[in-house]
Amino acid sequence: MPEEQVINAWKEEYGEVYVTEIGDETFYWRTITRPEYKEIVNNDKLTVFEREEVICEKCVLFPEQYDFKHCRAGVPTLLAEEIMDFSGFALRKAPKKL
Repeated sequence: MPEEQVINAWKEEYGEVYVTEIGDETFYWRTITRPEYKEIVNNDKLTVFEREEVICEKCVLFPEQYDFKHCRAGVPTLLAEEIMDFSGFALRKAPKKL
């Protein structure tokens, strides 16, 4: 687990920092930026699964150098989904009818 000063440094650099537990593993991550997202989706050589892995590699702050290509199958999918949701790719509330 990272020390509080490390987490505070991440917050200073990235804004909000999140933590997600998947099974017995804990991941600290940041949201993805628009330029990072565009770079990933514009790479037509990547499969959907590889895109998830790249999103995780870019945004996961801890554990460092985690191997998203050779981990339990659901980890990159679940984590990438959370990263995308909190990066503004999901509605938090239903739209209001005017």
